[in-house]
Amino acid sequence: MSEENIENSADISLDELKAFLPELVKACHYVSELFYEAPSEDSWIQFAQLLQSMDDLYKVTNALALELAPQRLYTIIQRELARFSESMAMKFTELNELLDAEEYIRAADQMKYELSPLFENLSRTLGEESTVLLQRFESNMLFLKRYFPNVHSNIVQIVPDLASYQIAYTRNGSPNLVIDNGDKTIYFYSQYNPEYEAEIWLKSIEQPLRGKDNAIVYGLGLGYHLLALAREYPHLNLILFEPDPQLFLVAMRVADLPALFSKLNVKMFIVGGDRNIRNVAFHQLARMEKKETGVISLPVYDRIDSNHKIEFFEDAKTSLMLYEISLKTRVKYSMQWLQNKLYNMPYIINTPSLRGMRGQLEGFSAVIVGAGPSLESDIDTLKKLKNHALIIAAGSSIQSLLHYGITPHMIVSVDGSIDNYRVFDQLNISEIPFLFNPQIHHRIIEDKQKLIHFLLDSDMTARYLIGWEDDLDPIFNSPPSVTGPAIQAAIYMGCKEIILAGQDLSYPGSKVYAPGAKHFNEQALDTTIELANLLVENVQGGMNQTTALMRVTLNGIERVIEKYSNTRFKNTTKQGAKIRHTEWEPMEEVLRRLESVHVPSDIIERSFGRSLLPYSDFRKQEMTDRITRMSEQIDQMESDLKWIEKKLEELEPLAYKNPNKCWDKMEAIEERWETIMNHEVFNAIVSTLISEELRIYDRDLPELANEKNTVQKARLFRSVLGPFIKGTIETLPSLKSLIQESVSRLESHPRMVTEAL
Repeated sequence: MSEENIENSADISLDELKAFLPELVKACHYVSELFYEAPSEDSWIQFAQLLQSMDDLYKVTNALALELAPQRLYTIIQRELARFSESMAMKFTELNELLDAEEYIRAADQMKYELSPLFENLSRTLGEESTVLLQRFESNMLFLKRYFPNVHSNIVQIVPDLASYQIAYTRNGSPNLVIDNGDKTIYFYSQYNPEYEAEIWLKSIEQPLRGKDNAIVYGLGLGYHLLALAREYPHLNLILFEPDPQLFLVAMRVADLPALFSKLNVKMFIVGGDRNIRNVAFHQLARMEKKETGVISLPVYDRIDSNHKIEFFEDAKTSLMLYEISLKTRVKYSMQWLQNKLYNMPYIINTPSLRGMRGQLEGFSAVIVGAGPSLESDIDTLKKLKNHALIIAAGSSIQSLLHYGITPHMIVSVDGSIDNYRVFDQLNISEIPFLFNPQIHHRIIEDKQKLIHFLLDSDMTARYLIGWEDDLDPIFNSPPSVTGPAIQAAIYMGCKEIILAGQDLSYPGSKVYAPGAKHFNEQALDTTIELANLLVENVQGGMNQTTALMRVTLNGIERVIEKYSNTRFKNTTKQGAKIRHTEWEPMEEVLRRLESVHVPSDIIERSFGRSLLPYSDFRKQEMTDRITRMSEQIDQMESDLKWIEKKLEELEPLAYKNPNKCWDKMEAIEERWETIMNHEVFNAIVSTLISEELRIYDRDLPELANEKNTVQKARLFRSVLGPFIKGTIETLPSLKSLIQESVSRLESHPRMVTEAL
C-alpha cells in the first residue's frame, strides 16, 4: 500500500474514532449515574452496551497503534493511542474488579471520574477531523492569495512534510505543533496551556518594545504569542517572518489566519528564508517608521534553529542601520552627488559604458583588491599573480598598489565625496582603464583618458539622464562599498572566479589601511580605532575590531556575493574578517593554481578595441536634450509649487466657512500636486535633494489620504504637504545653478573619440 493510501486509510479510521468518542463519553456519564444506586436489570443492559463500546474502542485503538507504529506520518498520534490503550486496560481491569466485588458506587466513580475523562482526553488529543483541517487549510490559502500573494506563490508549490511536522493537541484542547526529525522531538508550545505560556512571554518583551511603534517578529507558529501581543500592544505595526515554510504549511491546518490577522497591524508578511526579500522588508519598514523598531521572537526558535535566528536578528539590525546611514549620507551629500552626475555628463556622453565588455573575459579569474592592512603581507605574491589573473583596484586601494609598484588592469571608483578626490589627486593613472559611476566626484575624471562607466540600479538620476536599457546596459547593485560594483563588473566581463585581496572589512591589529594610503590624517585613523568597539570573526578563527559602519559594509558585500551562486569566491586575506559565501585560500595557493594562465597587462585595452560600444549619435543627443530642457521644466515646477503653497494657507479657514468649497480646493491641489510628483524631472532630479522630507511625506501620506473630516483633512494637507513643498522650493535656486553650469560644460566639452582608448 502506498504512503498516500496508508494516510487516507488511517485518516478515515481516526475520523471515525473522533466521531465515536463524544458519544462514548455521554454513555459513560449516563451509565455511571445508574450505578450510584442499586443497579436494576435495565442498568445492567445499559452497562453491557457500554462495556461492548469500550471493548470496541480498546480493540480499535490497539489496532491503530500497531498499524501506525511504522509510519512517521502519525508518530504523535500513535504514541497517544499506545498510552491510551495502556491506561484503559488498567482502568478497565479495576472497573471489573469493583463490579465483581459489588462495589457499585466505586464502579460509578470509576466510570465518571476515571474512564470518562480518559475518553475526553483522547478526544482532545486526536483533535479535529481531517476534513475540517483540510477546509481550514484551503480557506487560509485563499486568504493568502488575496492579501499576501507573494507568500501564496512561495508556498503553493511546496509539498507538506507531514512526517516531520505534525499536529498535536494540548491538555486544554488547544492545537500544538510538533517537529519530529526522527532523532529529536520538539513541541512548539506548552503541552498543557500554550495561551498561558504566551502571556508569560509577553512580560519578557516589555523592554524590547518600550516606546516602539513597530516590531519585527521572528516566528508565527499558531499565533498564540501574536494574539497576546495584539491585546497588549494593539498599535504596533508588524513585519511577520516565519522562517520555516513546512512549519507554516502544517500550521495552516489548525490556525485561522483571517481571524488572527484581523487583530494585527501586519504591514508585511514573509515566509521562507529568502534574505533578499526580508532585507527589502526591513528597508521599507525603516523608511516608513515614525519611531524605533523592536525585534522579537518566539522562544522555541532557539531550539529549532538558533543560528538562523541569530542571522535574522543580525540582518534586521544591519538593514535598519544601513538605511539610517544611507539616509544621513544622502541628506549630507545629495547636492554634491547631483552636481557630480550633471558635471560628469559630458564624459558619460562621449565615453563608452562597460556594455560591450559583457562576457569578454570568460575563463579568467579576477582579484578585487581592497586597501585593508593585510594587503601588505600578500603584496609580493600579488605582484606575481598579476601575470595570471585580472587585477582590479577597488577605490582607494590604488594608492597602496602604486606604492608597491603594482599597476592594476583596471580601477573602479564610485565615491562622490571630496575625500575620494583626494585619493586620486596627484596619482599618475592616465594609462589605466578607469571604470566609474556617474556619481564619482567630477574632478577625478577630468584629466583621465581611458574612461568607462557603469550604472547603479538605485540611481534614478542616471536612469533619467542616460536613459537606461535594462537588458543591455551594465547596471549593478549598489552596496555600501566600491568592492560590490568591482565584483559585479568582473562577473559582467565573464570572470568565473573572484579572489578578494586586502578586503579585511575590519581592523586587524588596530590598523585601518595598508601602507601607501595617503588620503587620511592620523587623527581620523585614531578616532576610527577608538570607535571600533565591536568584534567580528576573522579568517583564522579569532576576532577583529570593527565598527557598526564596517559591519554594514561587510554585510553588503556578502549580499552581493550571495547572488552569484555560479561564481567561485576566494578570500585570501590572512588577517581579515570572515566573509560568508567565500572560501579562504592563501594567495600563494591561488598563484600556484593559476600559474599556467597568462593574462596580458593590456588585456582590458585589447578588449576595448574589439568590443567597445559607444553611444549612438541619437542617444547622445537625447541625453543632451534632457539637460537643456531641464531649466524650463524646473521653472514651471517652481511656479506650481508656489501656487500650491499659497492655496494650502487658505484651506483651514475655508474648511470652517465653506466645507464644500474646501473639498474642491483640496482636489485642485491634489491634481496639481500629482502632476508634479509624476514628473520625471521631479522623480529623477528634485527628489534626490529632499530625501528626509520625502521620507516624512511618504510616512504621513496614508493618514492624510484616509482622513474624512474636512477640518482635520485641511490641517493635514498643510502639515503633510507644507514642509515638503517648502523644502522643495528652497532647493530649486541651487539646482538651477547646477543645471546652467552643466549645460555650459556640455557646450564647451570637446567630442572625444573612442578610438583613443
